[in-house]
Amino acid sequence: MSGFYDQLVTIFGDIKVFKHPLWLAYDPGSYRVRGPECRKVSELLEPGDILLRHYDGYLDNMFIPGVFSHAGLYLGPVTETDRAKIPGTGVASRAFEAGTCQVVHSTAQGVHLEDVLTFLRCDEVAVVRLPDALSSLREVSVQDPGSLHPSEQALRERLARNEPVSRQEAFAVARDLALGGLGTEYDFAFDFKNGHRMSCTEFVLHCYRSVNSALGVVPHGESFFGGLVRKDVIRPDAYVASPFRLIHVSESLKPKLRHARLPTL
Repeated sequence: MSGFYDQLVTIFGDIKVFKHPLWLAYDPGSYRVRGPECRKVSELLEPGDILLRHYDGYLDNMFIPGVFSHAGLYLGPVTETDRAKIPGTGVASRAFEAGTCQVVHSTAQGVHLEDVLTFLRCDEVAVVRLPDALSSLREVSVQDPGSLHPSEQALRERLARNEPVSRQEAFAVARDLALGGLGTEYDFAFDFKNGHRMSCTEFVLHCYRSVNSALGVVPHGESFFGGLVRKDVIRPDAYVASPFRLIHVSESLKPKLRHARLPTL
């Protein structure tokens, strides 16, 4: 009897109750990215790295093609003095969060900052990094990003002249764009021509748009909802392809990456 009782109590301890709307879910597990991996990732991260993550058992995984479902940009330290770089609106102010290890990303609540340990509450994660020196990929045609800040234009022109741009230079510009984008609404329609709303991959590309001729990240046609909807989107997987360097990947992800013919460590 005690064995049955112990098992019953264990089952009850794994049932989640959602009040709005009322729903019960049995979840005997928890996020599979645990403390040791979080510490390892935190030690490996450098400002400018791109974090990719995956969740098990979420409905949106069925509609997002590829291995990963979300992307964010690691900024590192963000201080109160950085508030001057964000738009002077209440929404952007609420999206600002100072800290020593901050990630900026776009979710349903819009573009916001959060601690990397919060971001790492997931089941699988990968870290990718830009090459130390970026040079134009002549065989890749990327979209014109439109109006650029002078600092962005300078990097774009250097690449056009086949002059290398360092990763640190690219990130310095990307960081300002990231902070300036706080509060931007999420792009539920995945309309990459609408710069007033941005999905997660779209926002990362926005931050690095001045050097995209060296990264080659472009939207591709993807089918959703069983082929009923087709959109030009950027998969999170696009940030694992060359010339990005794969710095870390969860062990459980490696077989999936090999199956998808993506690089593994």
